[in-house]
Amino acid sequence: MANVEDDGKKEKKEPAEAAGNGRPSKVFLIVLLLAGLVFAGFYYLYSKTRVRTENAYVHATIYPISARIPGTVLDVLVKDNQVVEQDQLLVRLDPEDPSLKVRMAKAALASARTHHEEAKIGLRASEAEDRLVKARLAQAKLDLTRAESLWSKRSISEEQYDRAVTQNRVLTAQRLVTQAKISAAKARIVSSETNLENAEAQLAHAELMLSYTEVRAPGKGCVSRKAVEAGKVVQPGAPLMAIVDLEDFWVEANYKEIQLERIRPGQQAEVRLDIYPDHVFHGRVESIHAGTGAAFSLFPPENATGNWVKIVQRIPVKIVLDGYDAVSDAPPLRVGMSAEVTIYPGEKPSLPWPLSALASLL
Repeated sequence: MANVEDDGKKEKKEPAEAAGNGRPSKVFLIVLLLAGLVFAGFYYLYSKTRVRTENAYVHATIYPISARIPGTVLDVLVKDNQVVEQDQLLVRLDPEDPSLKVRMAKAALASARTHHEEAKIGLRASEAEDRLVKARLAQAKLDLTRAESLWSKRSISEEQYDRAVTQNRVLTAQRLVTQAKISAAKARIVSSETNLENAEAQLAHAELMLSYTEVRAPGKGCVSRKAVEAGKVVQPGAPLMAIVDLEDFWVEANYKEIQLERIRPGQQAEVRLDIYPDHVFHGRVESIHAGTGAAFSLFPPENATGNWVKIVQRIPVKIVLDGYDAVSDAPPLRVGMSAEVTIYPGEKPSLPWPLSALASLL
């Protein structure tokens, strides 16, 4: 009988123990649900106060260096990764051929100046001859007037009268000749002035070509991608090297088009580089590009042909760094570094320490 009673007690205890074991699991589920709701609410508020992307890279002003004239490289005066100043000599080409052209242009200019002076002297001589003929013609006209008066009275012979008439006609014709010479001399002066200007332009061009034998830095920066050595024959436009401006960096963040609804120029931004994960660069939105990256690619998509699949496009946003100084700032920047950019569409929120720590992990 005792055993039967003990079995009955055990059977009564089993449901109670099962009910006791179910309470912790329900509490755990409730706590987990509340935590999920809190996290979801926090993430919703977080997403409303900032726009973030990891598709971002560091950019800088890059000066492509190339030759403007064909020639043989005599000297390369810089090395890879060397910092150069503006107008510093980088490459020197063989100046022999351009120097000869400068000498030829100078000789042509001297000849043009001589011809121009000769034309001016010829004009002065023609004008002097014209003045002489003009004076003689005036005297011949007076003589003809007197001869006509005397001939009417038969005070002179017919021969004298004919000589006066002939002299007037000859000097009138000579005046026409001298005036034609003056016109021709003026035309020669105009032509010589044109030749002189052309010779001066050719000399200036030859001197400009000679100056191109010295390739100089257009700005301060670091030498990169050097692809030239002494003895190499270069052609115009062939890349010799590139100079990266170490004082003009910005970040280009490629946001999805659905993220740009609230982004405007002037908004605050934070930039974290993969190489410096613990350093925050502060900046602001300077501009939003006028088109998507695909629209300006070498082969833009042709959406009007074939089957069409909608793809979310990305639009570059330029972020300038506030107060960045390449000299004083410890973390140096380089073109192409990967970055993570967070833009604050409104005022940058100030969160309590636990929430800000949690936000930095998201």
